[in-house]
Order: sequence, then structure tokens, then C-alpha cells
Amino acid sequence: MKRLVKEGIGLRVKIKELKEIMREYSDNIIDEMAVPSYGHWNPLIKWLMWKRLTIVQNLCSEGHFKTALDYGTGTGVMLPFLSEIADHVIALDKFIAPATRLCERYRLNNVELHEIDTLPIPLPNESTDLILCLDVLEHISALAKATEDLTRILKPGGTLIVSGPSENALYRFGRWVAGFNKRATYHCWNIDDVNKALRMHLSIIQQRTLLGPVRLFEINVFQKLPSDGPPLSESQESYETLC
Repeated sequence: MKRLVKEGIGLRVKIKELKEIMREYSDNIIDEMAVPSYGHWNPLIKWLMWKRLTIVQNLCSEGHFKTALDYGTGTGVMLPFLSEIADHVIALDKFIAPATRLCERYRLNNVELHEIDTLPIPLPNESTDLILCLDVLEHISALAKATEDLTRILKPGGTLIVSGPSENALYRFGRWVAGFNKRATYHCWNIDDVNKALRMHLSIIQQRTLLGPVRLFEINVFQKLPSDGPPLSESQESYETLC
């Protein structure tokens, strides 16, 4: 039976706790992990940030997974939920300290954390049942290599959920209104670029947009089907991941 996640339920991590976990870090790190957006003074921006996570929870709440990966975990805001729906959770990010503190606070004993900032991803071929990439891939310059490597570690029949911004005119205007316009090169790509790269290897089975025709964000579910071809081999070359 599907476990629908109501607004604000299932997201045990609150903005007050995020701010407390992040208080000792620089403004640059806090900004990159989107902490200001989760507690923004504008209720629409705050709603958008949390609504994305609620949608993702509902999209992957139909079963129990053996292994789940949170690629680009950031603050680790999704880890309490993942720890409930998966036996083993792996969290990767270039700066893992905030997520480590969150796991300690919630005693998430089935979460394994690793700090990485290059490709390839240090996981075996076909080892993961569920992968989350939430507002991550648009930051990665080597997008084609990243999507190929994510496909490599995903099991046949496995699910990858990705979210990202449209970068359309309304999205850019919203960033300007919210005061997030200082970093012109914050994103290397938009969600259409990410979708195109993932479609080279995986099949898209569900699509969701936030704010309907305005399409500020998109959340998509990809699956590794038998028709998607044989497993890819792990590259031996190291690639920098960030823009």
C-alpha cells in the first residue's frame, strides 16, 4: 500500500535544526546547500523547496529498498526518510560534515557517508536500487560522465529520481526577487539538459512539475529497463565534478 506523505509529515528535519547544524559553516557553504531557501522570508520560495521533497518522497514510497544512494546529499535533509525505506543508505557529497551531524542527531545507524568531489563514483557496478539526485546534476560540469556513472551503479530495474530548475525566464526572475542572483554561474545546466543526458542510458517513467505551466522545477523518475542495454564499465579516469 502506497504511503502518501502529507505536507510537512515525514520530513522530520525542520529549518530550525538545519540552521543549528549549519551555524558553524561559512555563508558560501550555507548558500550552496540551499539552507536560506528552506527558511526563506518569501512563503512561496519556502513552500517550493519543501514541496519538492514531499513529491520525491511520494514517488519512492511504494516499497522498501535494499540499497539507496543520496548523490549530493548536502545537509542530509532526505536521509531520515531514506533510512526508513532502505536497509542501507549511502550519502555522497563534496562536503559531508553537515550530513554527518544530522545522522548523529537522528541516530541513523544504517547511513554510510563519504566525501567525494570527483568522478567516477566509488561504488560497484549495479549495486544500488534507488538513487536520488535532487538539484545536483545541474551543478556538475561533466554531466555526461556523471549520468553514465550513475547508470553504471544502478541495478537493473532500479530507480533514479532527479530534480532540477528549468532556468526559464520566470525561474531566473524568481532567483533575482529572492536575492539569489549574485552567482551568475551557479548552474552549468538546466533540467532539460539533465533529462537529455539521462535519456541516453535510462527510461523516463514519470514526470512532475512545480507550479504547472510555469514550470520552475521538474522532478523526474528514471528506471533502468532491460532495453536500456548492458552495464557500463567503470572509467579509470578522474573527472572534476563542479562548475
